[in-house]
Parts: sequence; C-alpha cells; structure tokens
Amino acid sequence: MSSKLNDSRLLLSFSGKLGLHQKIFLISICLSLGLGKWGAWIGIPNLGIFLIDVMFFSSVFIYSFGKRTEAKYPRTISIIVLLFISFQFIRSQNMPFPLVLRDLLPYIYLVSLPFQIDLIRSLSWKDLISIMRLGVLINLIWTIPITIGILKPITILSSYFGVPIFTSRYDLTGIILSLGILVFGNFRNYGLRSSSTLRLICIALGLLQSSRAATIAVLLSLLFVISQSSWYQKRRIIFWSSLVLTILICTVSIFPNVFESLTSNSSLTRFGLIGDNSFLTQSANSTSAARVRAAEKLLTWFDNQDQLLMGVGPGIEMVQLSGAVANLSGSVEVRAPHNWFIGLFVRYGIVGTIIWVGVVLHGFYLSRNARNWLWRVEILIICLVAGMGVIIESPFGSLPFSFLLAITFTQRER
Repeated sequence: MSSKLNDSRLLLSFSGKLGLHQKIFLISICLSLGLGKWGAWIGIPNLGIFLIDVMFFSSVFIYSFGKRTEAKYPRTISIIVLLFISFQFIRSQNMPFPLVLRDLLPYIYLVSLPFQIDLIRSLSWKDLISIMRLGVLINLIWTIPITIGILKPITILSSYFGVPIFTSRYDLTGIILSLGILVFGNFRNYGLRSSSTLRLICIALGLLQSSRAATIAVLLSLLFVISQSSWYQKRRIIFWSSLVLTILICTVSIFPNVFESLTSNSSLTRFGLIGDNSFLTQSANSTSAARVRAAEKLLTWFDNQDQLLMGVGPGIEMVQLSGAVANLSGSVEVRAPHNWFIGLFVRYGIVGTIIWVGVVLHGFYLSRNARNWLWRVEILIICLVAGMGVIIESPFGSLPFSFLLAITFTQRER
C-alpha cells in the first residue's frame, strides 16, 4: 500500500521547455479536473464567457493556427460539425445567446478536436499524465472536507461565479475519481511512479459521495486496473480495496451521529449497505423511477413536435415545456433530462445524434490497435454516467471528455 507519490518535480512541473500555449492548455485541463463544476462557472456567466473555456480554446486554436495536421479526417469532422453548429445558431436566433451557446458546447468542443490533437502530439505523456494527476489531487483536497461535512459551499462574487465555490456535482466527481484511479497507476515507462495510497483515497471517496452512478464509475475503473495487473498486484489491490470498504462501512455504521452527512447522503447509504435499508431502498428506487418518468414525458413531448430529423434545437427549455422537470427536481433551472443520449436526440434529432456518436466512434476506430485501453475505458465510463446524470451536456464535463477523446485519436501514433 505504501508506494510514494511521484516526485513533486515530476508532478508539479512540466518536462522540457514548453511554449505559453502548451502551458495554458495543460493548466486548463488541470483546473477543469481540479475545480470541477464551480471552476467551470468562473467568468462572466451572464454573457456565457468562462475562464477555463477561454484558456482552453485560446491555447488550442492559437497554437495550431497555420499548422498542417497529419490527421486529415478530424479536420473534415470539424467542418461538418461547424456547419451543423452554424445551422443551429441560425435557427435559434430568438433564443438567449448564453443558453444557445451552452447547449452547443459539446459540439463546439468537437470542432476543436484536430487542434487538440496537434497540441497533444507536441506534449510528452509525462506532461499529460502529470497534469491529470495534479488536477485529481486538487479535486481531492476540497472534495473530501465537503463530503464529510467539514466544508460548505461559499457564495461570493455571484456576478463572476455562476455557482457557489466548492459546489460539488458528484456524478462529475465520480468521473474525476475514476480517472484518478487510472492515472495514479503505474507509468514507470514514462518516468512516473504509481501511488497506491491516492488510488485508495479515490476509491474511498467514490464510495462515500452521494451519486450511485459515480460509485459505479469508480468501481469500473478499479476493475479495469485489476484486469491489467499481474496476479500479485491483483491480490494486493483486491485486499486493500476490500479493507477500505469494510472500514468505511463499519466506521460510518458505528458512529452514525459523527458521520451524519455520510449516513444520509453517501452512495453506501443509497445502495442500502448502511443505515435504514428499507427507507434507503425506497428512496433510491423513487429517484430512478422519477428519472424514467421524466424521460418518458420528454420523449412524448418530442414526438408531438415533428422535429425528428433535426431536433427542437438549442436554447429551448425542453425539460420545462415537456413537464419532465417535475420529476427531476422541480427547479426551473434544470435544463437537462439527466440522460445525455435522450437529451441529445430530442435537442438535435437524428442528424445531431449521428454526428456526435460518429465522432466518438471514429476515435475508437483509429485507436483500435492501441495496446492501452485506458483512455477508451474512461470515455465509456463517462458515457455510462452520462446516461444517468448531467455530465457531457454541461460546461464542466465537455472539456475533460473532449480532451480524453482527442487522446484516443493519437493512440495509433503512440
């Protein structure tokens, strides 16, 4: 268990001499993973301008300006997606610009794929993995006290922070933790050492946060790590992971008053492993049933719109108009149906769904001969969680997803 964290010089610094745009790109990745939901909303929310997005797009586009990429097909993808985005903007002229921009963000990130690929090619794996490790580490530092109830979200400068500081979205947290389990693995061939301790912390936090989908994401990452390990490592990982789970269940169960926030909110509770199982099972089933009903309402409403080919478009409050919001949270701020693929189909129809899915599958096709399935596994995990939460359609999820997708396009070259 006691393997040391990679030397700080490798974790906190970049190898070699990197240009300004390369550093800004890496920093934007780090901040996106490290700050999560509230970090994605730092900027001028009323105008739809966000700091991390600005850093990210400025770095990839300016760095690649005038360069000729070897990956010709991704450029073709960008042209197709750009035409699709232009059409969606034209058809949504009567809608608020920030809402239209936010809804189209997943496609805007797809436009940047060939530029991301160019920039990723210029970086070493040591830089990429180190910056992901650092982002996960930053996320752990503030998420742990939030989870156990020591720290609370702070509302400050609401004009520049779209949500309170330290606001955690736990389906996103699960994605970040699952990535942490993968990148804190053994990368000795890149001059990096693994950290079993931090991996165990990611596993423990994945069990304690409230999203069941997030816990499933963490467990899937763990299963992948186990499948890729030697027999000795398999026994070691299984032993320590089981020990962590046992200690968590026993500690929280024995001291329910001390860990009140965990006994009422953690996924261990929602799965019925601790606390009042009958009540928790009923609550969990109610949540699942409500989301199914919300999806049914949205699809029924969509069927009456006669927009099967192109969808209802960005900016439209489809969750409110369909009445699905009543089964989600009842808040008028909810704009996603908690299922990315249903939301994708309703908002952009057959054409938009084919474009988005086609880009993702093409990345898998290009990396079909790659030895390392790590990045594709993480993309599959994100897609699974997106079918149960709010990830890809949100500003805080589009950036890391597109970054990992861009990495798959470079797998055949690495």
